[in-house]
Amino acid sequence: MRFMLLMIPKGYESAAPGTTPDAKAVEAMMKYNESLASAGVLLTLDGLHPPSMGARVTFNGGNPKVTQGISPDVKEVLGGYWQILHEHISLPFHPETSQAVFTLNP
Repeated sequence: MRFMLLMIPKGYESAAPGTTPDAKAVEAMMKYNESLASAGVLLTLDGLHPPSMGARVTFNGGNPKVTQGISPDVKEVLGGYWQILHEHISLPFHPETSQAVFTLNP
């Protein structure tokens, strides 16, 4: 079964453009990425820039409106994802980052 693991870093919703995780968090994520690749379950992965670098496009009556940055009503944002192929959900999952929430979706 294919799963998508979503990382929601705490505080990322208000991070300034160009913000990057600290070196220890990056090192822990790289080790975790390597363990998934070594296990043969990693399909793809990527990290995302903070929402302050993006834009929101809304449509009202078919007319697009582009707003730079993040909407003030957003509480959580996606910081990255992994897509894995595994036979069951009991995949050992233990990244050493304490400032993020991870969700697992089949």
